[in-house]
Amino acid sequence: MNNRILLIGPGNSIHFIKWLNSTSKLFEEVYVLTQHEIKFSESLPKNVFVKQLPFKTKAGYLLNVIAVIKFLRKQSLSFIHVHYATGYGFLGAFLSNKKYNKILSFWGSDVYKFPKKSFSTKSC
Repeated sequence: MNNRILLIGPGNSIHFIKWLNSTSKLFEEVYVLTQHEIKFSESLPKNVFVKQLPFKTKAGYLLNVIAVIKFLRKQSLSFIHVHYATGYGFLGAFLSNKKYNKILSFWGSDVYKFPKKSFSTKSC
């Protein structure tokens, strides 16, 4: 089994960057897909490779699916770790390939904010 992981999440979040830095110590190569501008890119470890997704609006969580699938076709990965169940998790739900071990991390706003946003999400 190879020692590569793909992280999908908000590159503009210091919490995501902390996950990224910790993960880079456990894997030979860490790939990052984000539709947000990556912060602190100059201080990322050398085994981290960042790809900016083409669509950056809320619709990007759906529109970026094709870009992610194209990326996955070119890579041999051990895991895909998706951060945020609501935005990036929605994007990750379309990655139904059984070839990869998938991890979904819920963040605080997935639990405390999102269910209260609208009538349709209150019933979730």
